[in-house]
Amino acid sequence: MSEQQDRTFMATFVTVLGILVVLAIALIFLARYVQHLAEPGEVPANDPLLAKRKAELLAPVGRVEVAGSPGTGAEGAPPQTAAAPVPATGGADGKAVYQSSCFACHGTGAAGAPKVGDRAAWEPRAAQGIDTLVQHAIQGKGAMPPKGGNMALGEAEIRAAIEHMLRETGLAAGGTAKAAPAPKPAPAAAAGEGPDLAAGERVYQSACFACHGTGAAGAPRLGDRAAWKDRIAQGIDTLVQHAIQGKGAMPPKGGNMALGEAEIRAAIEHMLRETGLAAGGTAKAAPAPKPAPAAAAGEGPDLAAGERVYQSACFACHGTGAAGAPRLGDRAAWKDRIAQGIDTLVQHAIQGKGAMPPKGGRADLDERAVRDAVAYMVSKSR
Repeated sequence: MSEQQDRTFMATFVTVLGILVVLAIALIFLARYVQHLAEPGEVPANDPLLAKRKAELLAPVGRVEVAGSPGTGAEGAPPQTAAAPVPATGGADGKAVYQSSCFACHGTGAAGAPKVGDRAAWEPRAAQGIDTLVQHAIQGKGAMPPKGGNMALGEAEIRAAIEHMLRETGLAAGGTAKAAPAPKPAPAAAAGEGPDLAAGERVYQSACFACHGTGAAGAPRLGDRAAWKDRIAQGIDTLVQHAIQGKGAMPPKGGNMALGEAEIRAAIEHMLRETGLAAGGTAKAAPAPKPAPAAAAGEGPDLAAGERVYQSACFACHGTGAAGAPRLGDRAAWKDRIAQGIDTLVQHAIQGKGAMPPKGGRADLDERAVRDAVAYMVSKSR
């Protein structure tokens, strides 16, 4: 090899080596920059895009703002506190919010939620104070999504729902037992009178609906006369004993050990009445299928009757969003449906649509009852 060739080879080798060194340095700097993007740390002052992105990633999930308070919502504002528990005000219906947004977990104990009536599970939470519980509900905690998944709820509605659950559990906001309702027995009936069916409905909603409202675990579903007929023939006393002691997949007292015998009896009587059967297994003459009172000419639907139908036939899907059903209170999900008009929605409910069975699975409902239920859901979802 000549001297000229040696010089040419060395020049080429040095050039290639230099390029490789420069490329390696560039890759090192690129790797450090990518690592900086992936890991939390100080944002370079001269990188406004990266600073903005980091601020978005670290922004809080939510915050509480109280109308009329100066500076609320400002970054770094101190958390809201109150000197004493505040009762539900502003007309918020805590029971209605609980039924539409909280029952799926707090009525059944799903996802580890403290079940209404379970004082041991609620006491340490209630001891934190109502304001802390409201904050947890608004921001979400553990498996509970913010606002129970219903972002349309306001702070007053959430506070009212929490107070309702504490009250039904027999606790005050400070975690102490309330003097009055322990365990909230049904009012004493006059001699010869039957059980308190209003109290029975409350017990049904809080302790029985999860199975008897949906048919879960083989439970006879409310309104299914064929499933109830043989059971009712055993007599009301036998059914009460089964409910107290537990039978098959049903736990003792439906899992709510705070219930007394009178409350359980009232709940069973409520289910029999809603199914249109008397305690002996025979059909009752009066409430079949318990239509709403006829409205005077020009009057609108009976929303109170509609709520009862919703609780017994519609809540399993429209209260939880199961099977893609538009959830009560979800304005975005209801908007296009409401635009079709009440008559179209009633026809869909009667005939069935998509995953929804005809009349929500309650063949005993008449058109008036279905219309009242649809009108009730529309009124809560506008």
